[in-house]
Amino acid sequence: MADRKKRIQQQMHPDPPAAPVTALRQRAEEMAARGPDDVAALSPEQMRRTLHELRVHQIELEMQNEELRTDQVALDAARARYFDLYDMAPVGYLTLGESGLILEANLTAATLLGTARSALVKQSLARFIVPDDMDIYARHRQQLGATDAAQMFELRMVNQAGTQFWVRLDATAAQDAAGVPVCRMVLSAIADRKRAEAALRQNEERFRHVAEIAADVAYSCRTQADGRFALEWITGATERITGYTSAELMAHGCWRFLVSAEDGALFDEKLIGLAAGSQGACDLRIRHKNGSIVWLASFAQCVADPHLAHQRVLYGSLADITERKRVEDELAKSAARFRSYFDLPLHGIAITSPAKGWLQVNPQICSMLGYARDEITRLTWSEMTHSDDLAADVAQFDQMLAGQIEQYQMEKRFIRKDGTVIWTNLAVGCVRSADGRVDYVVALLHDISARKQAQADKEKLEAQNRQLQKSESLGRMAGAIAHHFNNQLMVVMGNLELTMEDLLPRGADPLVSLNAAMQACNRAAEASVLMLTYLGQTPAAHVALDLSGICRQSLPVLGAGMPICEALEIDVPLPGPAINANANQIQQVLTNLLTNAWEANEAGGVLRLAVTTVAAADIPANNRFPIGCQPQDRAYACLAVADTGGGIASQDIEKLFDPFFTTKFTGRGLGLPVVLGIVRAHEGFITVESELGHGSIFRVFLP
Repeated sequence: MADRKKRIQQQMHPDPPAAPVTALRQRAEEMAARGPDDVAALSPEQMRRTLHELRVHQIELEMQNEELRTDQVALDAARARYFDLYDMAPVGYLTLGESGLILEANLTAATLLGTARSALVKQSLARFIVPDDMDIYARHRQQLGATDAAQMFELRMVNQAGTQFWVRLDATAAQDAAGVPVCRMVLSAIADRKRAEAALRQNEERFRHVAEIAADVAYSCRTQADGRFALEWITGATERITGYTSAELMAHGCWRFLVSAEDGALFDEKLIGLAAGSQGACDLRIRHKNGSIVWLASFAQCVADPHLAHQRVLYGSLADITERKRVEDELAKSAARFRSYFDLPLHGIAITSPAKGWLQVNPQICSMLGYARDEITRLTWSEMTHSDDLAADVAQFDQMLAGQIEQYQMEKRFIRKDGTVIWTNLAVGCVRSADGRVDYVVALLHDISARKQAQADKEKLEAQNRQLQKSESLGRMAGAIAHHFNNQLMVVMGNLELTMEDLLPRGADPLVSLNAAMQACNRAAEASVLMLTYLGQTPAAHVALDLSGICRQSLPVLGAGMPICEALEIDVPLPGPAINANANQIQQVLTNLLTNAWEANEAGGVLRLAVTTVAAADIPANNRFPIGCQPQDRAYACLAVADTGGGIASQDIEKLFDPFFTTKFTGRGLGLPVVLGIVRAHEGFITVESELGHGSIFRVFLP
């Protein structure tokens, strides 16, 4: 085997041929080069000798040729095995040029880098290295080039798919066949090792953490001749926990003297159990050297001494849990405070699940809803909710569960067990776990049924008061109308009496008196119509109208009835805002407002008429009539009439629309009430702006 390996190496790196072979080859070439004359000159003996030498040389050549063929087959097999081992090696092999370009790579390296082996050639290895680790690669390449010393380092690489992985690189300096310096590099994937190292570090940290918190003091005791345990050794933070040094505790023989009187019996009981060959744990109090109380968590186990069978050894540990006990005590007090607050009859408190089930309720909830606690916890709050409030409550509850809101509050009705309804003020909030899921929901309920009833009673009283005020107003109007009718009827009666007298043979024409009586009756009928208009009881057909158009059509007739000295300024654009109204009634509104304005003006005064469109939000709230009504969210047509008269006192503004109230002259007083009645019938509003000495502005808003 060694000879064959040597021959293969000689084939791969041939040495100069042996001298006899060279001489024989030269002789054969010389003989072959002889011409026919030279051969003929040889003697028979020389011919036989030469022929023999040629045969011997032929046999040797055949043997050498066979050996070369055998060696070539072995060499090819060895080369194939080499390349198989090279390509299928469990590590990646790379050959890098001086510039860091990949000259050669095996299949494992190509697999690690996630690309075809042919595609790796002429690529820089640096493009596969994570940028944060490039300084590691550059530093070791520089050291390799400067010292030719082999380099071993670890870094992160990224494959063609973008996945990062850890590798160890072993780099050596070499030369190629032409003597050019190259770098041979071995890539070993170490992801598993890195994970194992991380797990090992994590376990080590956990172990250190457990070791630090598991115990503060460790000790052992051994039984004495009298059967009692005596300290054999003790280590740890003894002086911090007890106030005594280890030597002082050893001098006492046992740390039993530290145990407080309250826990002495517990200590003795546990010690007896340990002596019987068991293990145990308990929490007990000791008295520190300075007199303070320290809570300890004690764990101990008693075993037989392997060398002295009649003796037993107790191994134990002590951990200072004073702070934990303090926290537990605070938690217990906090829980007691919560329970006392939870059970107070001030509010109904409930804990419910995200599925709307009652988990826990206080007695106030049971009292409010009329259920026993075990009955209510078998139901859901949605089953007890009034149908008119369920949708709003569920919508906000679902928003809270989805994280859109954290809490909500509403007034809500519940149905009691007996079927009656109660009003509650409900406040709901949720408690979430660390991952954001809702663990449970807290609800506070306050019974506001009495307040709701009081509010309903108040609204009822206010409605009754408004009705009384309306009745009073109607009474005043009825009295005024009766007075007005009485005046007119007196005229009728007087004229009728005159007519009766005229019917006597005196020669007077009775038609004049009868005509006056008819006119008075007509005026009485007009008063009736005005009263019905004020009450909104005058039937009228509404059609689509242009407010500006109605105003322009009415102005010539209205202007003819005003004094010549009255100046009228108009701002009435065409087309104007469209309204759904009765044309005659709108003309009556315009007539009454303009008449009211020019009567308020002094000589040389100015009247202004304007038509605009406004939004509901722009309608003033001050001095707005009808009182208590709110504009709807839509556009309104505004008819404004302004004068430059003496204005209206603030205390008189609220009386302007009362029937027969007037600040001018007796016998008038239905103009503005009629305007209010028409506007009310059209679902509109009137506002008044006035200041003494600075005129007034009446604005009518019609939808």
